[in-house]
Order: sequence, then C-alpha cells, then structure tokens
Amino acid sequence: MPVISFESIDAVPAGLKEFAKTEDGKVTVNVVPSVKLDEFREKNISLAQQIETTGPILARIKEIAGDDLDAFTNDLNGLRDIAKRVSDGELKTNDQIEAAVSDRIKAVKDGYEDNAKALREANKALEQKATTFEQRLIRTQIDKEVTTVVIQPDSGVRPEALPDVLTRAYNLFKVEDGKLVPKNGEAVIYGANGADPMTVSEWIVKLRNEAPHYFKGNNGGGAAGGKDGKIGGFTQEQIAKMSPQQKLAIANAQKK
Repeated sequence: MPVISFESIDAVPAGLKEFAKTEDGKVTVNVVPSVKLDEFREKNISLAQQIETTGPILARIKEIAGDDLDAFTNDLNGLRDIAKRVSDGELKTNDQIEAAVSDRIKAVKDGYEDNAKALREANKALEQKATTFEQRLIRTQIDKEVTTVVIQPDSGVRPEALPDVLTRAYNLFKVEDGKLVPKNGEAVIYGANGADPMTVSEWIVKLRNEAPHYFKGNNGGGAAGGKDGKIGGFTQEQIAKMSPQQKLAIANAQKK
C-alpha cells in the first residue's frame, strides 16, 4: 500500500491524520490501509450473497402462489375449513358460503399485500446497501491508484493538495472491469495514443495546467518555451512521444 512521509504531524493533512504513525522521528501515513479495503470487500461480498439467496425464493413464490407461498397455503387451508363447515351443516345457503369465501379471500389478499410490501422494502434496503459498499470500493481503488502516482517524486504535487486531487479524481474516473477509466459524461477520455483511456499519470500532467497551485515551485503560469520553440531542450514533437513521467519531469524542471 502507498505510504507518504511528512516532516512532522502538523504537516499531515487533516483527512489523513488518523492514519499517521511516528517511528524513529519520522511521520508516515498509509493512505489506503489494507484493513479498510478488506473490510469493504468482505461486506460487499456478504451483501451480494444475501441478494443472490433471495432470488430463488422469490421465483418459487411467484411460480406456486403468484408471489407468496405462505399466503397460498393459508388460502388453501381456509377453503378446506369452509368445505368442512359446509359438510358439517354449519353453512347451508349459497349466501353464507359465498360470504365465508369472500371473507377468507380478503384476509388472504390483505396478508399477501403486506408480505409483498415487506419483501419489496427488504430488497430495496439490500440494494441500497450493496450500492453504498460498491461506491466505497470504487473510491478506495481511485484513492490507491491516484495516490500511488501523486507520491512519486517526479509528480511535483504538493502533499497537502492530495485531498483536492482525489476529489477531482472521483468526479473524473470510473471503474470498469477493474480498471480506472476517465469519462466526460458517458464519453471515454483517451490518452496520448488516441486508442487507450487516459492514464492517471497523463491526467496529472494535464492537471498541472488546470490547477498549477497543486504543484511545487509553481507560481500559476504554464511552462514556457525557449526562444527556439523548445521546452527543456526538447521540441514539441519529441515531448509528444515521451511518457507521462518524462513530461512531468520536464515540466517540474521548468518551474525551478
């Protein structure tokens, strides 16, 4: 898991202080504790199993009794009771029999509706919990991958800017097939090669221009080119072929 070092506990951002540890005079923060990631994963698996278990039960209810097997059983028992009362001579006229059947059907219907409502509410609650834990897992993955890039020495990002950088990342990146994919609405934002989604490293390069105050040694302006049109001794064509890390290194050098 990524670990950030700070000179003192006062330098640790407020959102990370609860995870800070001091050893040999150094203050370190594990920004994505493995215990948190394991906890989110286990809870999400448990909720998924609960939802999976209710599926066959609901299918059986619908097949046998519309939606409620117990209500169907109660209805059948009630009709048997009416038949016995007719056989015993307690109910003799058609009106009496019809009234008894109507009362029984109404009772069963009311019970069925109550049970169906309770099942709908229980399933809705489970779905909401599953969605919540899924969102937490997504944020945890974004935290991990973005922080790993940010804490690299050549990223140039100020440690205290990490919470704001993560907030921007939450709004940009989605998790699809276990990978971070930047999107503008439903449209994928592609990287420098035009074929693959923009990586976190490429995004950090763009972020230097969008939010220069997040970076060390930056007064808010963009990297200036030389008189010969080069930046750091390289042409625009050469820079375009470089990796995001190489571009960051050149940008940081221009700000010193």
